[in-house]
Amino acid sequence: MSNELSVSAEYRGKMKYLVTNPVGKEIMLDYLKPLGDYEGFTPLELLLASLAGCAGGTISPLMKKFGMPEFKLKINARGVRTTEHPTVFTSISMEFNFSGSNLNKENLEKIVTIAEEKYCPVWAMLKKSVNIERKIEIT
Repeated sequence: MSNELSVSAEYRGKMKYLVTNPVGKEIMLDYLKPLGDYEGFTPLELLLASLAGCAGGTISPLMKKFGMPEFKLKINARGVRTTEHPTVFTSISMEFNFSGSNLNKENLEKIVTIAEEKYCPVWAMLKKSVNIERKIEIT
């Protein structure tokens, strides 16, 4: 894996940008009305998506390692922003909703902690500047 990652962002009018990765996958960025038309993700929504996706991507293989290969996981991430510019996040909460058989709350806590402290680079970067709370639920 290369130490360098890249994307390109192409202006598409008003506040819209089409972002493309090196293999051609695309995602639309836009802003809320009235600045934009909200026809894509806002940059801060993508930041939350990156955090949730990174956490999930590190949790999945750990679930198998801990003997819980059959599971479903939904991660809800919410951020609270400042009202002044730049409107940075002042706090982020992540809710991990697990379902499946043989799920052990103690092991799930360990797995999420390992993801946070050892493997998820997005979490590691963000927690240096914003408080990130987490909640684990089993259904």
